[in-house]
Amino acid sequence: MEIVTKELTTNGKPIKVHGISTGNVSVKSKFRETNKKGILALLSFLLDREFTEWMPIWTWVIEHPEGIFVIDTGENSKVSERNYFKSSGA
Repeated sequence: MEIVTKELTTNGKPIKVHGISTGNVSVKSKFRETNKKGILALLSFLLDREFTEWMPIWTWVIEHPEGIFVIDTGENSKVSERNYFKSSGA
């Protein structure tokens, strides 16, 4: 697990932002980048068989003068279900 921390100030008060890598994900290349639009973008994504490198999934914890905030940018819980990725060709 990777953790990165940045210390900042706002109105003279300290704030800490912690980035916590909670896992990794690889997605279809066309999901991350495409130069097509509309139906062509969808077809390009559906037919794509190339996947990206593994990328971290981040959760953010912000220590703020008004309290602690947790921002979960992670994957949805259905990825643990059998055959979730079957339609992607994986």
